[in-house]
Parts: sequence; C-alpha cells; structure tokens
Amino acid sequence: LAIPNQEIRNLYQVIIEKWLANGYGLEWYEEFLNHLLNGNMEEFQKGLRHIMEHIVSVHDVGKKEPESFYHGLMIGLTASLAGDKKYETRSNRESGYGRYDYLILARDPHKLSILLEFKQITLPTGKKETADIQAVLDKAAQEALQQIDTQGYFAELKQRGLTNILKIGLAFSGKRFGMAH
Repeated sequence: LAIPNQEIRNLYQVIIEKWLANGYGLEWYEEFLNHLLNGNMEEFQKGLRHIMEHIVSVHDVGKKEPESFYHGLMIGLTASLAGDKKYETRSNRESGYGRYDYLILARDPHKLSILLEFKQITLPTGKKETADIQAVLDKAAQEALQQIDTQGYFAELKQRGLTNILKIGLAFSGKRFGMAH
C-alpha cells in the first residue's frame, strides 16, 4: 500500500496538518477509525461528514478521475492499519468477478472485515434541493453496495473462512457523500 505520487503525498500532509491543527488530534482519529472497525456506521458517517465539510476542498478533487481522490482519501484515513498486526489493507484487488476498491481484512475471524466500494457521481448543474442531492447520492451508494454482491467481491474473504463482513457503498460528489451498508 503506497501513496501514488508526491502530489497526493503533499495533499494528505496538508489535510492531516489542518485536521490536527483544528483540535482533532490522535484521540479523535482513533475514535473515528474504531467506529469504522467496530461497525458503528452512524458515528463513522458523522466523522467522515466532518472531514468532508471542514477539511476537504472541492478543489482537491481531480477533474479527470475524481473517484481516485475519494479512494485515496479513504486509504489515507485508514493508513495506520497498514502496520497493524490485526489487519491487512488491500486496494484494487481482483476477487470474485471483478475488482473491489478497498478491503480492510481482519486477521481475527471474530473481528469485522470491511469491504468498501466507491462511486463518484456528477450531479446535474442547476439548483437542486439538498434532499434531492442526498437522495441521488444515497441511491448511488446503494448501487455500489449491490455491486459488491453481484460481483462477488467477498470471494477472497470467504476463501479465508471469514464471514464477519461489513460491506459499505460510498458515493461522492464534491464534498457530499451517501453511504449504504
């Protein structure tokens, strides 16, 4: 698992420095990560929303492949797991009938393994109500979740005998996101 280039490395450094400078230190980060690892999706979603609203800029998102930014953001937010003896992290690996986006694989079968699929959507221009935008994002997140099942991305986990699996679909547009699990 590696940050792909110097530009992305610098971006993560700026984001993390802003985050820590705003009073969100390691304790907040550990709680955020634990919410994800323990399947507390409501609190994880609140933390992710805070990051998107207060730290990430719409100008951070690349124009050519914006899904890559969100994918990289999630890898960056969980990068501390790369050296953890309890978890393995994997990105863009073939499993089942396709390639999943991101996997946090628990080495202990009693702990959650987390499979994430990301979608980036472009919302139509013009004024839309926030509820309409959220509905579009939530629908795309549900489609990402369905893709995990239809493509059998969990095959690698099943092969290892892991059945405690949390599947998460995340759909992003700018600083907004929808989540299904």
